[in-house]
Amino acid sequence: RAGPVRVGWLGSDRSIHETLLPHLAMLARLRDEIGFELVIVTRPKPEVPAALGPWRWVEWSPDVETRIAELLDVGVMPLVDEPFQRGKCGLKLLQYMAAGLPAVASPVGINVQLLEGGRGSAAASADAWGDALAGLVRDPGLRATLGAAGRAFVEERYALRSWFPVLEEILVRVAAEAPRARPAVRVTRGA
Repeated sequence: RAGPVRVGWLGSDRSIHETLLPHLAMLARLRDEIGFELVIVTRPKPEVPAALGPWRWVEWSPDVETRIAELLDVGVMPLVDEPFQRGKCGLKLLQYMAAGLPAVASPVGINVQLLEGGRGSAAASADAWGDALAGLVRDPGLRATLGAAGRAFVEERYALRSWFPVLEEILVRVAAEAPRARPAVRVTRGA
């Protein structure tokens, strides 16, 4: 598609304050140096200091969330290395991967494992973020390779077709081991 590469963040109003805003000045500087469009998908529209320059807002909705591959070329998941964010489940990263998008994320908590094996780029410093984003912005082949690796990982480890047989086996086993239902006992009050 024509136009600059779209580097984007998808998340909730609470999450934006805890994860994206602490990294926004760095991302804006990298946007200006590397040359990408910064896209934020959330609801409501966040208040971002005008000094950070141009960015595009897409209002989040359930429908928009299913179409992130149409809105973004690269997904980002910056985190602050603190206890609450170490406990995050990596959903944003998995959403990018499921959409076939290459991702750059802070190596915090589960993200370290999700990014292993060339499924994405871990960035622990401003320089690492710059290197990872510059490589992805300049190389469509790298974007395609990382996006495909992430997608394959999600299909193998998280897709319904992977988990349904496991769930079915558990339900069959539990149903077979369940005690037989006993007839209801009728209780009457004595006179």
